[in-house]
Amino acid sequence: MNIPSTPRWISLGLVLVAVLLPTVAWIAPLGVAPLGIVVSLAAVAGLAFSQRLAGLTGVPLRHVAVLTAWGLVGAVWAVDPVQTVGATLKLGLAAVGGLASLSLAGPLDDRTRGLVSRAVVAAFILTLAILAVEYGSDRGVARLVLWLKRGEDASLGGFKSPLNRGATVLVLLLWPAVVLTARMYGHKLAWVLALAGTGLMLRINSNSTQISALAATLFFLTASRWPAAAFRVLRYGMIAVAVALPLAVQFVPSPQVTWENWRWLSNSAHHRLTIWQFTGQRIADRPVLGWGVDAARTIPGGEEEVQVSRLPHGPTDGLLEQLMPLHPHNAVLQWWMELGGVGVAMMLALLWTIVRRIETSAPDRFAAAAWGASFVAAFSISAVSYGFWQSWWQASLWLVATLCVATSGLRRAD
Repeated sequence: MNIPSTPRWISLGLVLVAVLLPTVAWIAPLGVAPLGIVVSLAAVAGLAFSQRLAGLTGVPLRHVAVLTAWGLVGAVWAVDPVQTVGATLKLGLAAVGGLASLSLAGPLDDRTRGLVSRAVVAAFILTLAILAVEYGSDRGVARLVLWLKRGEDASLGGFKSPLNRGATVLVLLLWPAVVLTARMYGHKLAWVLALAGTGLMLRINSNSTQISALAATLFFLTASRWPAAAFRVLRYGMIAVAVALPLAVQFVPSPQVTWENWRWLSNSAHHRLTIWQFTGQRIADRPVLGWGVDAARTIPGGEEEVQVSRLPHGPTDGLLEQLMPLHPHNAVLQWWMELGGVGVAMMLALLWTIVRRIETSAPDRFAAAAWGASFVAAFSISAVSYGFWQSWWQASLWLVATLCVATSGLRRAD
């Protein structure tokens, strides 16, 4: 099949996305959201101009439409119906824009694909080097950025690096960048990049980044050798996690008990357990229908705080934890609490379709392994950090997927 020459504006746009995504992610991660909006609008306009909007119809779009409809229906019993309707429509439009970006990104001519591939690798290596300086110099880059903003020396105290969010986006791009490096510059350089990237991710003071990096690396190595088995485990593993997690959090001891006895937990990890236990209680209240999209922000009892302390030191050796600070910090639990069992089934059907498309549409097994590793990293991060509906995180997921497709050499646009 001969692929026609790619319009220059598409080539330039995809190169800019490849350069800007990791750059914006570490400088101002919330800026990924407007970047995603611009790309989505341009993609929809491009498909309309080229009379390719019909290409959006298909299984993924039907899943999105069904989920959006369920979210709107959920406004009937939602805690805040207006908020639920607004959040649902925003997510539905973001998904349509993301699918449009994917459709526009493939297939591309060889020249455009080469340009985008080189841009992805170059931006990845540059951002990796910046983060290496950051974590090797006690947050030196973050302090420099704050100094440039405020004009004075800014101490970060004991806080984690504000560049951690950018590092999570880099985890999503790690294995796709490694595979592209192997294709263009050889396997030796690719393995150097793989070791450097994975090593840095494990060095970062962020449990979610470390967990996702390990999970993605394990999947890539397994899928490169045994692709069918690896993807089968991934598909059924998602279902197992989704079924087991809301049941498992019901057995988590009270915050005071875990604070006294599970001293190996970090403060942030302990707070996660407190949030998840509370989320499990709210799921049990409405296990089928849920509380409505984005209900975590206004869930009854979420604003309450619990004080934990260790004897004999008393409150001075303790924490004050809010039961629900805006979101559950776990995508699966958020789906259960807000969408209910019905919505979770719909979400799993969408994810199953995505994984199957990754497995069957990638041009070779190494590309499939890299895309699958990116999916595993996204799922892992979403399971321990961030609100799944956050605009910057949704935009990051769609843009990474778009870059994967743009650099793949697909022969069909579906």
